[in-house]
Order: sequence, then structure tokens, then C-alpha cells
Amino acid sequence: MKKPAECYESSQARADRIDTLLRHMVVREASLTEPGEDYAPKTLKEIAEFCGTDIMVIYRAEQSALRKFQSKIKDFDLYLGLDG
Repeated sequence: MKKPAECYESSQARADRIDTLLRHMVVREASLTEPGEDYAPKTLKEIAEFCGTDIMVIYRAEQSALRKFQSKIKDFDLYLGLDG
């Protein structure tokens, strides 16, 4: 059994692991989906379980990505109804 100190994962290592797993999830979903079909929606809980992390880690990453996306689309003067 590993000692607690051996199980420590830095925030950068965790972010890299989650990014890799999310890319894997997208590729996996694409391989299970017919061309032209939408991917099956996933809940935060399903994504967190797939990535082996807490749901709040995925939630914070989602919120951060949405904020970054919203700041980028402001440059194009678009409104996509993503407030909230």
C-alpha cells in the first residue's frame, strides 16, 4: 500500500492527467458515434468518475473554460446566451 506522500499529485500533474483523459473521452465517444450524430451528453459526475477526480475539479475547469470562451467571443461581438 502506498503512503499518503507517495499518492500526492501536483496541480499541474492533475491538470495534465485530466486533459489527457478528456481527450481520450472525446476520441472514445467519436468512435462510438455515427458520422453526423451528436455525442451522448455527459454529466459532471460521469466526467469526474471517468477522470478519477472530484466533481468540483471538473466544475471549476468547466467554469474557467466558459469564462475564457466568453472573453474570446466578445472580440467578435457575438451573443450566445451563455450567461449564468
